[in-house]
Amino acid sequence: MRNSLLRNNGDGTFTDVTLESGLLSVDYPTHSAAWADFDNDGWVDLFVGHEHTRSQLFRNKGDGTFEDVSAKADVNRVAFTKGVAWGDYDNDGYPDLYVSNYGEDNFLYHNRGDGSFEEVATKLGVEKPKWSFPTWFFDYDNDGHLDLFVASYYFAGGEWVRPYLGLPRQGDSMKLYRNTGKGTFVDVTRETGLDRAVAAMGANFGDVDNDGYLDFYLGTGAPTYTALMPNLLYRNHEAKYFVDISSSSGTGHLQKGHGVSFADLDNDGNEDLFENLGGAVPGDKVQQRAFHESRALKSLDLHQAVRREEQSGGDWSQDQADAGGPRASEPDSVSRSLQRRLVRRVTSDATHRHWQGHSDRFHRSDLARQPNPTSFQGRRAESVYRDQRIRENLYQAARSASHLETTLRHRSADASPSPKLESS
Repeated sequence: MRNSLLRNNGDGTFTDVTLESGLLSVDYPTHSAAWADFDNDGWVDLFVGHEHTRSQLFRNKGDGTFEDVSAKADVNRVAFTKGVAWGDYDNDGYPDLYVSNYGEDNFLYHNRGDGSFEEVATKLGVEKPKWSFPTWFFDYDNDGHLDLFVASYYFAGGEWVRPYLGLPRQGDSMKLYRNTGKGTFVDVTRETGLDRAVAAMGANFGDVDNDGYLDFYLGTGAPTYTALMPNLLYRNHEAKYFVDISSSSGTGHLQKGHGVSFADLDNDGNEDLFENLGGAVPGDKVQQRAFHESRALKSLDLHQAVRREEQSGGDWSQDQADAGGPRASEPDSVSRSLQRRLVRRVTSDATHRHWQGHSDRFHRSDLARQPNPTSFQGRRAESVYRDQRIRENLYQAARSASHLETTLRHRSADASPSPKLESS
C-alpha cells in the first residue's frame, strides 16, 4: 500500500494529490510521518520514516509540490523506523527531529539552520531504548524546555505482568529524557517511576485531570492472538513522578491499542480519550473505544486501608523502598504499592514457580532450543498451552487482586470515590 497525501477541499471532502505533489514513490513500508517547517520559510515540510529503507525528508516548495532533500539534509539513514517527532529541543528557532527505531539505536537530528542536520543521539545519551516505537517531545515539567519520551516495544515472556508481581524487568524500558535547558538531556526514567518494559504501539499525551501537567496513554499489544495486556494511562504528579492509573481510571483495555488521541469531545472542559483498537488479522478486530471523562481524576486516599494492612503485618515502607519510588505519604504511590502487595498475596507459590521456571524460554522465544523437541506442531502446541496456562493463572490473580483492592476501598471510611472514565 502506497503512502498518500489527501488535500482538504474545504467542503467536507478530500482529494488524493500524492502524484501531483511529488510524493508518489516506490511503495516503501512506512510506519510514521511528521510535519514541520524545518527551514522556517513559512511552508510545512514532511519527514517520512521507512522500515528497512532510507527515510525521506520532503521540502515544501510553496507551490503545492515537494522535493526530496533527504541526502542533502543528511537524514536518509537506513533503519527499521517506527516513530518520528519534531521539536526544537535547544530553543534556537529551528525544529529538530527524533527518529525511533526497532532493534537498533535511535537518531536525534539537530537542525543546523542551513538546511542540514547533525545526528547527535549517542552524543547526548538519548539513543535508547534499542527496541523503540512511539516517541514525542513534550514539556512534562513545565520549565519551558522540550523533554523527550520514547516508548519501548518489548512483549516476550509476558513482560507486561512482571511489575505487578514485583519482578524485575527483562526487556528494554521506556525512556524519559529531561531537557536541562543547556542543549543536553538527563535520563530520569527511573526516578519518575517509568522504568518498565512495555509493548507500546499507539500513544499520545494530554492533561486528563486539568492540573497543568501532561499525562500520557500507551496503546499496547503484539500481532499474535495470545498477546493480551492492558493499555496504560500514566498520570503526571507535578513533574515529580508518573503513576499507572489504568485500573482506577477504567482505561486499562485489554485489546491491542494503536492510534490514540486526546480531545474534548463534549466541550465540557475535560480531555477525553479515543483509541483505535484491533489486531493485525481480521479475526482479531474489536470496536474502537472513546473514554469520556466523567469527573476530574483524583488520587485515591487509601491511607486507612494501608494502616489496617500494616497492623496485620504488611511492610509497606519496604515495598516502596524495593520499588525505588515515592514514599507512602503520596496517595497514588500507596495505591500502586497496595496493588503490588495484593497481587503478590493472591498469586500462589505454584504460579510463581511456574512463571519463573519458564521465563527464560519465553524471553528467548526459540522453541527449537527447548528440551526434547518432537515436531513443529508439537512444540507449537506445547508453547500455546503453556502460555495459556500462565495467562489464566495471572488473570485469576489480577481478578482476585482487583476484588481485594475494591473491598479495602469500601471498608475505608476515608476513601475517596474511584475516578472513572466511561467507555462508549
